[in-house]
Amino acid sequence: MFRNPLYYYPVEANQLYHADRKSIEFKKAIRFFSSFIDSEWLSGADEESKRCYKKIHRIESTVIILSFSILAAFSIMMIFDGDDDVSELIFVLCFCVGMAFAVADFIFAARVMKLRKKLILHYLSSYKPIYEELDADILRRIGECCLEAVDNCEMIEIGYISTEDGTDYRGFDLCSCINCGEKVRNTDVTEFDEHKSALCPNCGMAALIIAPELSESFLGKLRQYYRTVMEVSTSDSF
Repeated sequence: MFRNPLYYYPVEANQLYHADRKSIEFKKAIRFFSSFIDSEWLSGADEESKRCYKKIHRIESTVIILSFSILAAFSIMMIFDGDDDVSELIFVLCFCVGMAFAVADFIFAARVMKLRKKLILHYLSSYKPIYEELDADILRRIGECCLEAVDNCEMIEIGYISTEDGTDYRGFDLCSCINCGEKVRNTDVTEFDEHKSALCPNCGMAALIIAPELSESFLGKLRQYYRTVMEVSTSDSF
């Protein structure tokens, strides 16, 4: 896996890199990447990223609990919506508790968004645009192919592939390594890393994909991109 997950989305990452931080384009790019933040982003990440993600995960759990508490409070309000003093007291208390939880929920949700932006900007600080001269569609497909090499043990074992036109296939028994360029049989793949990514038996890298529809020309660009990103990730301070 890439240490910096922005490289899986090069078109959007390049837009984020070049956009003015006060522009609408920058805000749109931040929202785009915010929807992809998950535990896989922590592979090979530094301690700052791990701490930030743990905070996000902890606060998101709190938001979920508060949301259910709000529903519970207003459900109780509906049950005790009577005319007697006790019912009115319970109704008022549940209303106050529900509103307090709603305010806290909003504050925590805003905190999550702030932390997500902080994490993305942290990754952006070590991001270096690569092959911007390529067509956007080609560059985006390259990023998608690199992502297909992650957590792909089941797909490799059954020879599963979903092509660009949305067609699903099974039974392909040949993989391509986007690092060394070797083609290997699925049955020859016997090792996987801790992220359930298949390791190439030739070079040992988690860089295997099933891509029978890709041309040799595209595979060449894909290997060049992958190897450049790996070199950048190794040489920078991230």
